[in-house]
Amino acid sequence: MSKTAYSYARFSTLEQEKGNSLNRQMKLTKRWCEANDYVLDTTLKPDRGLSGYRGDNLKEGGSLALFIKLCESGQIPHGSALVVESLDRISRQKPMTAVSLLLSIVSSGIRIVAVSPSEQIIDEETLNRDPMCLMSMVMTLCRSNEESEVKSVRLKEVWQYKREKAMDGNRVRHRCPFWLTYNDEKRAYELNEHVSIVRRICHLYLDNHGPVTIASMFNKENVPVIITNRSKKKSGPLFWSKSTINKIVSNRSLIGEMQFQKGSKYLTVEHRQNIGDAIQNYYPSAIKEADFYRLQSLVKMKKTPGRKRDLSGRITNLFQGKIRCAIDGSNMQIVNKGTKSSGKQLVSSGAVNKIKNSKYVSFPYQYLEEGILYTMKDISISDISPQTIPSDLQDRLDEAETMLGKKTLLMEKMQTKLNVEEDIDLIDTLTPKVVKLRKEVRILKQQTEDLKGEMSASLPTVEDVKRLIFYMRNKDKAGDIEVRHKFRTLFSELIEDVKMLTLVSGHYRLCCLTLHYKTTDAVKFQMVAVHRNRFLGSLAKNLNIDLTDENVQLRLQQEWDSLKNPRSVAETGNNITQYFNQFSKNWK
Repeated sequence: MSKTAYSYARFSTLEQEKGNSLNRQMKLTKRWCEANDYVLDTTLKPDRGLSGYRGDNLKEGGSLALFIKLCESGQIPHGSALVVESLDRISRQKPMTAVSLLLSIVSSGIRIVAVSPSEQIIDEETLNRDPMCLMSMVMTLCRSNEESEVKSVRLKEVWQYKREKAMDGNRVRHRCPFWLTYNDEKRAYELNEHVSIVRRICHLYLDNHGPVTIASMFNKENVPVIITNRSKKKSGPLFWSKSTINKIVSNRSLIGEMQFQKGSKYLTVEHRQNIGDAIQNYYPSAIKEADFYRLQSLVKMKKTPGRKRDLSGRITNLFQGKIRCAIDGSNMQIVNKGTKSSGKQLVSSGAVNKIKNSKYVSFPYQYLEEGILYTMKDISISDISPQTIPSDLQDRLDEAETMLGKKTLLMEKMQTKLNVEEDIDLIDTLTPKVVKLRKEVRILKQQTEDLKGEMSASLPTVEDVKRLIFYMRNKDKAGDIEVRHKFRTLFSELIEDVKMLTLVSGHYRLCCLTLHYKTTDAVKFQMVAVHRNRFLGSLAKNLNIDLTDENVQLRLQQEWDSLKNPRSVAETGNNITQYFNQFSKNWK
């Protein structure tokens, strides 16, 4: 009966896959199996780009790690063979580690066969009978480790030399962000034509366009995806994505920093280890330092649950995080009941999560959006009250935000180091520094908040607001992604919060809203009435009605119930119109 042989192939760099490494290993394995009456099992996938010197193939996800686990659980039959090109395909680690690894495999009843440069068979019987087999195995593993050690030392020396040159102010040639090019004559990095794409991404991000929207916009415009300056033989992404945009706006090379790192080049930046401090002004800056730190604040903010978009990047809820239920104080969220039913409805998140004292009452989002736009179309100068801004205010804010970003980054680094440090003396040295940085960060945060408060007067003109709302109410422009995002930004700047109360009487629904402006005491009161999913009418008045007051809620509900005519929708509509006309007089 034929025995089973498992082929194991490995190569350290993905470039080797382009060559003949894998084919050569597989041919040698097949040839040996055919000559020795073994059935070749090819289910064991090659370990591509995994280092045997660092033991990456023994970590979770490695095929060799999987094979050893199957051996230990008894799922690989005794007497099976693990066929490799040479023993260094299994390991190039320190001799003691590598020898222990091979012996553990052999102890599971597995025969290890190395087919090149000459056949070498290692199993329990051979090792017990022939001591030279053990010596040969040890010598082979020692030689493999020594070769890798020499190569590692030489590479470290090369990169150490490059780091020293860079620290002395020289520019060394290496892989760099795609918006930079190395000039051999000047021996310096220069911004290339792709920097315009980067600056546009940063500008859109600062203008409150999220990564999904920017990616959708670029894909629609067929903006070329240029992400890396690696070899042209290596294919890159075919389209813009959220992760691509986030990687660009988070890259500190935007402000000229260069950070040496160690770790496999196939690891992501987040999984490599930084070596030393970042070198300032190594590259030419693509954007202002203050803008970079604003970007980082936005990136952190967008990582938290917030605005929701559909697949096209269009914001589905323009008022996410701004509208709160007047009954339980929770945010109003969209619940999609399907196009064949009621479509998108606004519901209290407290009710969705079954919070005590919450009521699950929905209202069509479409009519709420139209109602708020109707209310804001008549916005006046007294609503936003713009003031004169000191000419140096923006510069002061830029400086404060830049310093805040730097201090926060330094504090986080020192705190991380403090968390893992075991040296008592060093802990005693670091602790007061971290405490001092925390205090400085708190002060800088307060300064930036104060400056932003002064900047809140820097709002669009009334004409700009009305023009944007006109576009939003225009059917041809209403679906435009950029227009919706601009309105979302504008709404966030102008409106502090919105209270919402939904009243129900049979199939009739009345949405009551109070819009509180940020820079003034202005309050807009609004009502929107619907029957099932049909619009009946709306009201917008300058009234300050406390919708959170239970007595107000009860009175509004009683008045709403009295308007309904169960026999006639048209008659109810007339009652609602009269009610709206007399509302201001009755609620003075």
